[in-house]
Amino acid sequence: MYRLLIVEDDKGIADAIKMQAETWEMQVRSVENFRGVMTEFAEFDPHIVLMDIALPFFNMK
Repeated sequence: MYRLLIVEDDKGIADAIKMQAETWEMQVRSVENFRGVMTEFAEFDPHIVLMDIALPFFNMK
């Protein structure tokens, strides 16, 4: 079973992706603490990471 980590700050989008991936029998986790993304990554040890390119705390404007 593949593990998918979703790094998406829009909860609606993250939930939709999670629901679809689960129909494909993936184990899915969505990041909730964007300051601790690397910690969640290390703990979950995903096969696949789906990452939003504009995240809170990390946007360079």
